[in-house]
Amino acid sequence: MAVVERSGQHKCHKIPGASFEFLAEDPALDIHMVTMEPGVDGTTAQHEGKEALYILEGQLDVHVEGNTYHLSNGDSLIYHSMNPHRWTNPGASPARILGVAVPKSYLARTLGL
Repeated sequence: MAVVERSGQHKCHKIPGASFEFLAEDPALDIHMVTMEPGVDGTTAQHEGKEALYILEGQLDVHVEGNTYHLSNGDSLIYHSMNPHRWTNPGASPARILGVAVPKSYLARTLGL
């Protein structure tokens, strides 16, 4: 089975300082674009699965299990999301992140997407 999601039909969700655009999803995974405003320090999360991130623009600090990974344009990171993790944008401009979550992201499931 193939899943096609057309431009302009993506589900979006905004929280203070960040927006999430779900680009493609099925029960096993989702692909999402995150825009995180400068200076935003996200909340710590912990849930099943793995996450993969690719930084399209800006900077992102990803805090995972006591380690901080400083990422910028073109960098990527994969981590087990069962470990406590948090994102921070230390830069002066928005960060744009392409993410893949397996299984479907905790946020998408919480929102009923």
